[in-house]
Amino acid sequence: MMFAVLVKLRTSPQLTPLNAMLTTLAAISGALVFTEPVVEWLQFDSDKMRYATAAVVGLCCEHLARHIAVLTPKDLLELWRNRK
Repeated sequence: MMFAVLVKLRTSPQLTPLNAMLTTLAAISGALVFTEPVVEWLQFDSDKMRYATAAVVGLCCEHLARHIAVLTPKDLLELWRNRK
């Protein structure tokens, strides 16, 4: 996990070390939690598809966490009020 955080810090100058760790944790935990339900919903039988699904789910969770991490309190308030 530390290697992934270091790669993120090196490749994305906008992420702080805390945000890099949180987005990595979101990707790993999202892949662990949501892979099985997605595999069952899509009715995949192969283990290869299970690994690919875990990768896609992890990337989606990381992407969502990255967008949430850069929001300011003002942005959150505007989103809450549906003005944005």
